[in-house]
Amino acid sequence: SSSTCSRRVLFRSEQVELLFDEVMAGYMRLEDNYGKGLLLMHRAESDAQEGQPDRALATLNMALEIAERDALKDLCAFILRDMGEIYRERGSYLQAVRVLRQAELHLDELEHAHESVHVRQLIAESLAAMGEHGEAIALLEDVQTKLQAAGHHRELVKPLTLLSKLYGVTGATADKERVGQLLHWSAQRVIHEDTPPDARPNPRRYSALIGGKRRR
Repeated sequence: SSSTCSRRVLFRSEQVELLFDEVMAGYMRLEDNYGKGLLLMHRAESDAQEGQPDRALATLNMALEIAERDALKDLCAFILRDMGEIYRERGSYLQAVRVLRQAELHLDELEHAHESVHVRQLIAESLAAMGEHGEAIALLEDVQTKLQAAGHHRELVKPLTLLSKLYGVTGATADKERVGQLLHWSAQRVIHEDTPPDARPNPRRYSALIGGKRRR
């Protein structure tokens, strides 16, 4: 339930707050900048979950400064992704696109293909919200192609749903129909994956029928 989820978020946030000073002191003694940046990122995520986006962004900027100073590109990428999500959620789409494109560059350089696809989808969502439908569609087509190739059927639903909506807005009926079929196929695959094998219907077998035809 939503109340249970809220309690879990609150519990995690309290844990971060309680342990933050102690853990940060340990990283300071070790001169572990990766640890410091990562801890700040977790604190920012906690702030964002508690509905404090400004505080979260300030903390993420501190984390980014540490990560950039030591050229910790993977950490930079995830910090920038978190910043982009906060900007997008508060409706600052231009800023979201700017930082998410920076995250995408780092992820592509590090060959983090799956996370790069996720960031590309966030960029597309921001562009769509800005009315940049053509650019958003191109990105979402790339996203759905990569997710389909990787067999991530559950993750396909969100980009395909947005693609269908955008093709509807732009009047591209054939593309909307194509995407609708892909969406239906993906949903069926998710249902199949979620259904226990012993609860699935038996597949039809045509071997006897085919054999009968051959005997004629």
